[in-house]
Amino acid sequence: GWDGYVDPIDSNPPRGLPLGDTVYLGCLFHDPNYTSHTGVDFPADLGTPVYTTMAGRVVWADSNGPWGNLVVVENNGFQIYLAHLETIAVTQGQIVRSGDTVGQVGSTGNSTGPHLHYGIKRQTDGGQVWLDPAAFFDGAEYLKVVCR
Repeated sequence: GWDGYVDPIDSNPPRGLPLGDTVYLGCLFHDPNYTSHTGVDFPADLGTPVYTTMAGRVVWADSNGPWGNLVVVENNGFQIYLAHLETIAVTQGQIVRSGDTVGQVGSTGNSTGPHLHYGIKRQTDGGQVWLDPAAFFDGAEYLKVVCR
């Protein structure tokens, strides 16, 4: 669900990458190998820190079926999904700033290996829609690798 939260200090949409250092991009949004894919996948080592890409309120921070350990941050009609985490470093209701650590890369839920699934939802008049996260990378550098 949607909380309706708008951060009074920073209501900007998501921007940048949720991982630091060298970032590898695997499966894409609606990848040809995985057409129902609702985000992008970043293969990374277990335990790699995961950062929020926008300020907001944590509206989910717990296990969630196929998502595994999942953190959802909401702000101004956007939600970001950070899934398959090994550990979660935030709690539901917590206010976070862009760049805050929210957990560590894992392989929980429906996952074939350590990676971060990163998705972005936008609230619309008709409900909600998944957006291509690559549109929010703002020229950030990453290396494209094969989607497995």
